[in-house]
Amino acid sequence: MLNGWIVYNQVDADKNYLFIEGFIEQAAAMDIRLLFKRKEDFSIGYWDGTLQMFYEGNEVSHPDFVISRNLDETFRTQLELMGIRVFNSATIGRIANNKARTHQLLAGHGIPMTDTLFIRKEEWNPDILPFSYPLIVKDANGRSGTSVFKVDNDTELKESLKALQGEILIQRPALEGKDVRVFVVGKDIVCAILRQSDLDFRANISLGGSSSVYTLNESEQELVHKILNILDLDYAGIDFIFDHKGRFLLNEIEDVVGSRSLFANTSINIYEIYLNHILKTINLANNQYHRFN
Repeated sequence: MLNGWIVYNQVDADKNYLFIEGFIEQAAAMDIRLLFKRKEDFSIGYWDGTLQMFYEGNEVSHPDFVISRNLDETFRTQLELMGIRVFNSATIGRIANNKARTHQLLAGHGIPMTDTLFIRKEEWNPDILPFSYPLIVKDANGRSGTSVFKVDNDTELKESLKALQGEILIQRPALEGKDVRVFVVGKDIVCAILRQSDLDFRANISLGGSSSVYTLNESEQELVHKILNILDLDYAGIDFIFDHKGRFLLNEIEDVVGSRSLFANTSINIYEIYLNHILKTINLANNQYHRFN
């Protein structure tokens, strides 16, 4: 029997307990032993000449895989260096959980996106702004539409920066109140969800937006597959906004992607799809190991 963990911080586990239970139940039906582990109960580091991991202060048997629903890149890296396959990988976490890195990498591959500046708050100088208002200001590490502001002048920009720290993105606005999240597993598109809001320039469901299934046209599918060929995603959401001609612009990639809109609008069993991807990935890795040993 394959053994795995699904790891959350407690605050996120409290909000996603149904998702966790659904994963564990589906895993059991597929003869996989999947256990919930609280991130706060781990300690990792270097002891007695090697990398070590403890859970609740005790040594713990290593699982075959970990589903990381946690943003700690160092934690994922530690597990990987100890030979544990992590879904999504530390590399994907490092890229996807920082919007500046996401834009930098994918811009080099010709992925369309809105004009964007990467700055550090402590280095901000209003004289360097190369385009005019209105602007979108956001935290490079923000999630779920939080720490995102629309500003119309220098005063509003200055006020928005007070609420942010570290690395910041300043962008030209796209079409407001509307975006598309494309759910992907491995190299496959699972479903696309249109999110809309009449209340806010952000379309996030958590901020009051509505959602419905969205049918990707051929060029939109090609764009998604182009991104999938660049990044080794396991389970993620690729978020697109629209330009003023209705064409996709990359907005961000959600590493720890929320699935409420998928459950609300479809009967897709994302647990089964994701676990089958995990099984396929681990079996492929095992076959390659035995081939060369």
